[in-house]
Amino acid sequence: MQEEALYYNGKRIGHSELQAGFSRFFFERAPLGEGGNGVTFRVRHRILNTQQVVKVYFPGRNGVAIKAQLEAMKNADRRVSEVLALVHDAGTYEYPEPISFSVMESIDNIQTLREWIAQRNAMWEFALISNVDENRTSSDWLETRQRIVQAEALNVATGFMAAVVRLHSPLITHGDLNPGNILLPREQENPIWGEWKSATATYNKLEVAKLLEKFGSAKNWYTGGKPNEPRPGTLQPEKVRLIDLGSSQVEGTDATVGSSRETRFMIDDLKRIMKPFFPGAGNLLNWLNIEKKSVVRNGEKMDAFVTLAGAPVDHLALSGEIFRLLCALNVLLGHEHNSREPVTGAPSADLTLAMDDIGILHTLITGRPSDIRDDVFSLEALTAMQYVPIQSQRLINWSRVFHDWGERHAGFKKYEFSRGSIRIATIQPLI
Repeated sequence: MQEEALYYNGKRIGHSELQAGFSRFFFERAPLGEGGNGVTFRVRHRILNTQQVVKVYFPGRNGVAIKAQLEAMKNADRRVSEVLALVHDAGTYEYPEPISFSVMESIDNIQTLREWIAQRNAMWEFALISNVDENRTSSDWLETRQRIVQAEALNVATGFMAAVVRLHSPLITHGDLNPGNILLPREQENPIWGEWKSATATYNKLEVAKLLEKFGSAKNWYTGGKPNEPRPGTLQPEKVRLIDLGSSQVEGTDATVGSSRETRFMIDDLKRIMKPFFPGAGNLLNWLNIEKKSVVRNGEKMDAFVTLAGAPVDHLALSGEIFRLLCALNVLLGHEHNSREPVTGAPSADLTLAMDDIGILHTLITGRPSDIRDDVFSLEALTAMQYVPIQSQRLINWSRVFHDWGERHAGFKKYEFSRGSIRIATIQPLI
């Protein structure tokens, strides 16, 4: 549903009671997202017929006009225009009271991360159903559907972190990475996407057939390689765009609070995106050398993430290290999918990582990702690697990653990460 105007307390926002504002736009009735300072809407330009995003700030709050101006300027930074939906207009309407706004550039066919998560959760529940296909009941087919959902989650997670790494490269902090501020442009040719019902819905036979067809067509999309040449599929990060960068220059907010907030949002978002990788109560924190503690900042108690040594987590370093981790998971997930017993479909204990893949993993763990050139990563992934910083805090628990992957797939039990190298357990390093 679309509205031709925007109202506040029952009065149409504008220059005056007789001169309405936002006359160029049709507004979608449901907000795109809402934060502490305002609400964002999808809009369609009446003449250009393009989608844009409008943010309207809640009026009457302390310092809101200054904050709106600073945020509009921050969101117009062309240094990161490839990952940021740039603000191209901003101002204040005076009726029914001063209300600040900004307008962000056109982004067609967008979906927020919040919307994607709801859709993916329904997709994941469907993937876990074992008896939906009368003709294909093998555990291999069930696990294939689950790995396809995991691969899609990995592409979205990597796209999200690639955008954040690019944003962080010129030392820009977003400040409000909530799921409503993360946009995924949807492309129709992606074989996984469709209109998914809620996780509580039931499916009739025709719908089941269509959904299974989507999984079948996606099988080779994410898991490249040939039967006699098992290699991971190509990691293709979603082209994520960020909106609504917050401002930390108002009301005495210090840099440590902004860093803690950025870290918390990154981890919370990734926990939701990567949910299919962690059954039960597990989550991404299992693989990070950080922990949440209650600390006192500016005289107030707050939750913050610190390293195991108790130092504050550098959010600029964390984004780069998590991107390394996600790229490594593509190699592991690809081998997991392609290393199965031909008859039973069970994980094969004969899994062997090629030296090329071991070299990639070692570079991701200890080296410079910008040195990687390999077809297991798309051009978008390789481009993002150019912005990954040199490691400074060693925030990934690689030993735990390899241990947990060995629990997922018997073939990985022979590998471990110890003393800075990938090893065959109890034997010499492989590189």
